[in-house]
Amino acid sequence: MTIYAYDAATGAYLSSKEARESPLEPGTFLIPANATTTAPPNVAAGQAAVWDADAGAWTTVEDHRGEKVYSTGTGAAVEVTALGALPGHVTASAPGEYQRWDAEANAWATDADALAAAVRSARDAKLSACDWTQLPDSPLDDDAKADWRTYRQALRDLPGQGGFPASSAWPKEPTDGRENGSTV
Repeated sequence: MTIYAYDAATGAYLSSKEARESPLEPGTFLIPANATTTAPPNVAAGQAAVWDADAGAWTTVEDHRGEKVYSTGTGAAVEVTALGALPGHVTASAPGEYQRWDAEANAWATDADALAAAVRSARDAKLSACDWTQLPDSPLDDDAKADWRTYRQALRDLPGQGGFPASSAWPKEPTDGRENGSTV
């Protein structure tokens, strides 16, 4: 006689094996706790057989255990450890950079404020990196200083561009104006 073991907490099917015959009652087979003689149903991928002790029968439930999903609150990846449908606070789709969960659309959407802050931060870093070009003791000639001034103004004007921050057109950095023509 074959017996089918299931998890005591979840009822999920674990394994099958042959039942042992009782040494005290020949012809009677021992059925341990959390086991049944009823065979579980064949299940499709993404499903699990679960023993319903109250009904005395197997049921089929969604099984996402081991899958990576993403918190709609934080975007953090988490691994599913429980049987059943995915909870409402997670999604199977990964967020992109600078995205937040849009509950109405039930999808990730660009967080324009976070993207704008990131673009401004990158812009500020570029401005800081070329501050030296405007100092009185800069080795640049007047034409090169003017080119850098124009570049720096274009960086400052970046947030005013149409389509900012999603489609910002970064200005081209000028050459530094020294004899070797290297860029900064």
